[in-house]
Amino acid sequence: MKNEPVKVIQTGSFSNALVIQVNKIGKYCVYIPSDTVRLKFVKLAGLKAESEDSIWEIKLSGISNTISTYKEITKSKDLKIKIEADRNVEYLPIKNLMKCLQDAGYTQYNLTTKP
Repeated sequence: MKNEPVKVIQTGSFSNALVIQVNKIGKYCVYIPSDTVRLKFVKLAGLKAESEDSIWEIKLSGISNTISTYKEITKSKDLKIKIEADRNVEYLPIKNLMKCLQDAGYTQYNLTTKP
């Protein structure tokens, strides 16, 4: 696995980003801010969620398929991925997520912590 240098950059809007949340116990959730994309995602991914729901728990093994589904809906060539981690979560789940993203070919994403 090739390690790449970390770059810190100021980012623009995340209104069309795929947000992967890591909660304080290390579980992963997907959050889609856009109402339009969220509705299409629910249908295409076969999720049983009402339209106002915007967060779904996901296993690490499902991250790649989730990204593929999201890209299919948005037709985005420049996918923005944002990782939101609880500030009290251990580092291992975050590290595992970053490795999963890197293995799937995604080496650029934004990592933020939430209070």
